[in-house]
Amino acid sequence: MKLFSWRKIAFMSASGVMALITAANTWATESLEDVIKRRGLTEKDVLAAAETYVPTGGRDEYIVFSSGGQSGHIIVYGIPSMRLLKYIGVFTPEPWQGYGFDEQSKAVLAQGRIQGKDITYGDTHHPALSETNGEYDGKYLFINDKANPRIAVIDLRDFETKQIVVNPVFKSSHGGAFVTENTEYVIEAAQYPAPFENEYVPLEQFNERYRGGMTYWRFDRKKGRIIPDQSFTVMAPPYSQDLSDFGKGPSSGWSFTNSFCSERYVGGIMQGKPPFEAGCSAKDTDFMHVVDWRKAAELVKAGKATKINGHDVITIDTAVKEGILYLIPEPKSPHGVDVTPNGKYIIVNGKLDTHMSVYDFAKIQKAIADKNFEGTDPYGIPIIPIKAALHIQVQVGLGPLHTQFDSKDCIAYTSLYVDSMIAKWDFCRGKVLDKIAIHYNVGHLMTTHGDTVKPEGKYLVALNKLAIDRFNPVGPLHPQNHQLIDISGDKMRLLYDMPLPLGEPHYAVAINAKVLKPIKRVVVETTYTKADYDKLVKENVATQAVIDQVVAFITKRCNNFKDFPPVVDLVVDATDQLNFALKTKAKAEAAAAKEDWQNATLWANQWWQYQVKAADIGLRAKTYLEQHGAVCPPKPEPKQMAEQETEAQVTEADYNQLAEKNQTQLATLHKGMGAILSRNYYEFPEVAALVEDALNELNTAKDAENNTKAAADKGDWQTAVSEAKKWQQSQDKAAKIGSQAKTALEQQPKAKEVVGLVMPTPPAVGKPVTTPPMVEPIVTTGLDGAALYQSKGCVACHGADGKTPLMSSYPNIAGQGHGYTFAQMKDVKSGVRKNGQMVAMTGTLDLVSDTEMAAIAQWLASLPGGEGTPGNATLAAKGEALYKSSKTNCLGCHGADAKTPLRPDHFPKLAAQNKEYIIAQMKDIKSGARDNGNSAAMKGIMQGVTNEEMAAIAEWVASLKGPDASEIVTVLFPDKPVKVKPIVVSPRTTTDGAALYQSKGCVACHGTDGKTPLMSSYPNLAGQGHAYIFAQMKDIKSGGRDNGQTAAMKGVVASVSDTEMAAIAQWLASLPGGEGTAGDATLIAKGEALYKSSKTNCLGCHGADAKTPLRPDMFPKIAAQNKEYIIAQMKDIKSGARDNGNSAAMKGIMHGVTDEEMAAIAEWVASLKGPEAKVIVVQPPKVDGAKLYTSKGCIACHGADGKMPIMPNYPKLAGQNQDYALAQ
Repeated sequence: MKLFSWRKIAFMSASGVMALITAANTWATESLEDVIKRRGLTEKDVLAAAETYVPTGGRDEYIVFSSGGQSGHIIVYGIPSMRLLKYIGVFTPEPWQGYGFDEQSKAVLAQGRIQGKDITYGDTHHPALSETNGEYDGKYLFINDKANPRIAVIDLRDFETKQIVVNPVFKSSHGGAFVTENTEYVIEAAQYPAPFENEYVPLEQFNERYRGGMTYWRFDRKKGRIIPDQSFTVMAPPYSQDLSDFGKGPSSGWSFTNSFCSERYVGGIMQGKPPFEAGCSAKDTDFMHVVDWRKAAELVKAGKATKINGHDVITIDTAVKEGILYLIPEPKSPHGVDVTPNGKYIIVNGKLDTHMSVYDFAKIQKAIADKNFEGTDPYGIPIIPIKAALHIQVQVGLGPLHTQFDSKDCIAYTSLYVDSMIAKWDFCRGKVLDKIAIHYNVGHLMTTHGDTVKPEGKYLVALNKLAIDRFNPVGPLHPQNHQLIDISGDKMRLLYDMPLPLGEPHYAVAINAKVLKPIKRVVVETTYTKADYDKLVKENVATQAVIDQVVAFITKRCNNFKDFPPVVDLVVDATDQLNFALKTKAKAEAAAAKEDWQNATLWANQWWQYQVKAADIGLRAKTYLEQHGAVCPPKPEPKQMAEQETEAQVTEADYNQLAEKNQTQLATLHKGMGAILSRNYYEFPEVAALVEDALNELNTAKDAENNTKAAADKGDWQTAVSEAKKWQQSQDKAAKIGSQAKTALEQQPKAKEVVGLVMPTPPAVGKPVTTPPMVEPIVTTGLDGAALYQSKGCVACHGADGKTPLMSSYPNIAGQGHGYTFAQMKDVKSGVRKNGQMVAMTGTLDLVSDTEMAAIAQWLASLPGGEGTPGNATLAAKGEALYKSSKTNCLGCHGADAKTPLRPDHFPKLAAQNKEYIIAQMKDIKSGARDNGNSAAMKGIMQGVTNEEMAAIAEWVASLKGPDASEIVTVLFPDKPVKVKPIVVSPRTTTDGAALYQSKGCVACHGTDGKTPLMSSYPNLAGQGHAYIFAQMKDIKSGGRDNGQTAAMKGVVASVSDTEMAAIAQWLASLPGGEGTAGDATLIAKGEALYKSSKTNCLGCHGADAKTPLRPDMFPKIAAQNKEYIIAQMKDIKSGARDNGNSAAMKGIMHGVTDEEMAAIAEWVASLKGPEAKVIVVQPPKVDGAKLYTSKGCIACHGADGKMPIMPNYPKLAGQNQDYALAQ
């Protein structure tokens, strides 16, 4: 490594590096040159260190506000030092500063409630600084929550969150926050379309009812708050709107918003449709939304908006009619739209395009004026031709995501996610000027003041998603990496790597520290009222009573207190504090006389502070006297005796009168609250908050009632009456709040009756008894599952706890998977499942809506299952063996413990189920009486199971402990496709797989690419799941699979070790499958219908597209497979010639499939496109561990990568906890 000379150091900087040299020579035994040599540094390293170093006590030039991602916070750090300065709590509590723990910040977080529910998580994404005339003014910071559609306001005087607003019409939001030139508005765009109304709408109505849009939040700079009542939303089509920017200068008054998935695709992989990502990128372009927001604001003032959820919305029809909304094609799935500092151009980052598209605002305006449109979208919005709006397109690299600007004209910087680079380019002349590699996979980038009208250049920060090898290892999860880059010269220079181990910081903004004017002391913003003053005075009077008692003890009862000098000194100090208290009391009373409650309360608080000090001193004096033999006779003073006599005057009659009054009021309260809770109050945040407050007061009242009863039982009528008064006060507050909630609810046009919380019956009026505790509603689908379970009659047959049914032939349903329970109710209601007692249940479910079924299913899923019923031990042991045998393979779907099914939404939990019910279901599935869900697969298995064996299985299952209680799932999500992770192997395995495939002779039969076999009766292997290929090779080698041509193959694999098999399987799995072979269209259609029918239910294991199997390690991908091979395998499984793996389950299905139907299925499967290529992630070998893992023989059983053992009953070791592995 080259070291630079002292001459070079001197040349670098006379005032900088030479200062370091002088300091080193003066203060240390080592010189700078010595340090450079010892640490192996280069000239470039020392220069970077000098440029980023801030001396002790120094200040950074810029302050960065970075999103904190899933932490819900904002991260603050300095540039160039990259020193962390602060976390700002925003959407989640932050303990160090007490955010979310004191009443003031709790109230801020409460503003973020959605439908009355506290949201204790967030995902901060896009921060934006307030602007004046297009420049940062350092006053406020805004940021959005991607996890929930919310915007927060942070006051930069004290760096604290002051406000959170919830979007009233959106259900998600990625694109926020961005501000206008003078911060009149903050824009927030919806990400995923959803119904604006708070009601369920099926996906079949996606195009008609689902909508996107852009919300323009009105900001009041004087108040420092968003004004929801003056904010509005421009409705947009159900495209996924994303990032936005406001115009500047000539483009002022307009906003620009990206979108993706203008295909309006909603998925459907289980129905054989393409994956969501593929469907959402089928078109070459999406749409940039161009909005005249200033005119839109005027339309709202003119009353042309529609109220939705109490919020002003400009509908698409109104926007088109009034000419405020236009669309322009942009590269598909873009990420980021950025207006240039001069406001003349709008730059779109293509993401899936290698080009940057620069749009000319003047051309856009001309097209609008000339009505130069290429038509309209399906919603009637005019589309401006892309050629009419483009200034230039510039090819910059792979994965352009985000752009910011330099202080030099026409210079922009763009992050390239796929290339892991930053590109510097000229957007006026369309030329790339420089590129620099970053580490790694940059998302957003940020330049200093880079999104204002006057960027300052100097520095750029790349917000990188991955760090990988840049920092010390800290486990499998690496920090994110913010890299500081010097952009002051013609070439970019990397200066510093900053690890960030928090959330996933998404975007950041940097402001010159001179612009910020933070306060250096706390400013109390609380406004006090007369009620606050009165409350504090009452506390002060009570405090004074305690002080008076201590004073009386010292000065009257302890006659010789003056004999103790330390006590005399303490009494003097206490007297001084009491005199101060009297003076502040007088000031408080003077302010109160003027009705200046703010100062009156502040002085009353100071009065209390002096009292506390006096009380503390007095108690120390009292303690000293007691411990040092002072004469303090325990004779009560006349005043105390009078107080005791007064207390004795409170009688049982006084108590009974007050208690009876309280109980009467409680009965009225229960009735009133029940009327509110039986309606959909939770859909209205204001009402929900009032209801919560009222319930809290009722719980406080309950505590006081219990205290009242305890005192009354002891005959302590003084305490009983005192507590009864507290009980009454809390109920009075609850009544007042409840009345406010009732009024607010009545003003909601969409308030309606629902089956909700059933209030407990109040006790009869008379002697107080303990009231049943308040039960808060279970908020799931908006309905109360527990209440519905009662009201819909489920309890009659299945018991109050869901596990004590009326008859043993009825199932236990507590703890069952919510998706499975919901599916069964749906099937029973529709008549698809009609075996056993289902006919009677059909009538019951006719009166239960899908939403109510979901609520019931969710509640049942939250309960614990039964404890199990011990039975015949011999029979249970036989049942366990059968359950886990290859004959039934029950554990394959229902789990080894019978309560962790492979797919809880498809297969039931059986543990602790009633044995009679289990036997009945097995028999019904075997006979075909029950044929819903996945019964087709199980029917085949049951054909070979006798009644006696069924009884044994049921005996074992019934003896097991049932499922544990689980959290209530708030939404029943549709099935999601299983994501296949990349294949992670060692570098050696990657090379060996391809070479071994050749050397071991595989190529002779299966072709060089694994998908052009010698004969059509041989399988295509390319793209197949690596674990499945490995299992088949093992079975053929061992003789477990011996059908077809496997006898010949057995001889080939005899010389192939397990490790070599694994390498070959991994390599084959990384290849793309075949393209499919077109065949007979009629036969293909018939085959597809059979494949997806309940008769075969092929898609249940192999996936709707025949290449995304439920378990890639157990079931093969069969898309693009040779039809002759497919037919041969189905016939062999049907006949029993092939019986390895999961053939037992498939054998039963094949019994009902004819040869003609097999041919049709094979025709369709062969016509499909095969699996996509998989990325092989190469892991660099560890120094000692990897070598020892191989040399000591671990690799033989657990696989080269530690997670592909040769047997399924061997553990996967990769990623295992170090301490656990060591202990084992």
